[in-house]
Amino acid sequence: GKKTVPEGGVFIPVAGQRYPNGYGNVYHAGAYGYYWSATPYTVNSRYTVNYLFLGEGEVMFYDADRSYAFPIRCIKDY
Repeated sequence: GKKTVPEGGVFIPVAGQRYPNGYGNVYHAGAYGYYWSATPYTVNSRYTVNYLFLGEGEVMFYDADRSYAFPIRCIKDY
């Protein structure tokens, strides 16, 4: 059956990522989720940002170059 998000929850799909290889290919869709946080990796960095990683049994924060084109993280459900 169709899965639904519990009341007050947020649905975050495992949308994968685009490697900065110039071709725009998407990898890991359906397996891993990558979502930008609002926090830069360093205060002076324009290019590197912290992101939330969702994997099987794993939720972690890492940093990556913005060219990976992760989706924007949902912060509020309207």
